Amino acid sequence: MAQIKNLLLLLLGICCSVFLLSQCTTAKDSSFEYKQAPSEGWIYSSSIHFPILVTEGQKTYDVSFFLRYNTFCVYDKLELKAEWWFHEKKVYSDTISFDLLKAREKEKTIGLLSEIELPAKKVPHLPHSGMYTLALSPLKKDSLLYGIETVGLLYSCETQRNEQ
Repeated sequence: MAQIKNLLLLLLGICCSVFLLSQCTTAKDSSFEYKQAPSEGWIYSSSIHFPILVTEGQKTYDVSFFLRYNTFCVYDKLELKAEWWFHEKKVYSDTISFDLLKAREKEKTIGLLSEIELPAKKVPHLPHSGMYTLALSPLKKDSLLYGIETVGLLYSCETQRNEQ
């Protein structure tokens, strides 16, 4: 059962990566990645970090977020703080809201895991080329978040897709 679940998750990741790469002219301006959430609970002061290579500053990027959660996740809504950092300086901040109550009505379930995807958000012109870090952390300050398995990120340069 666990092997089938892992195989399905791997196939989903490969399909999304192939789709994304077919939409961009260069692979270095796009990425799809999942990061593991803390298994003992995700605390407010803890962040999950994604490295993001931006080869062309001043371009708009499309960013989609994915959340995989298990049956221990009892939240109706989950909000994360997203902060974009460049050389230890915050350049952009946003709030990401996952409506888990609505998602449960039409969720994709893989074994004991469920997945929700937020449509792409526009990240305004990142000012410089180089390596950024996207830090995601819970906005709920008073408790641990349980049942969150992984957080995913899919990003691509909007102008590359439009050039085709």
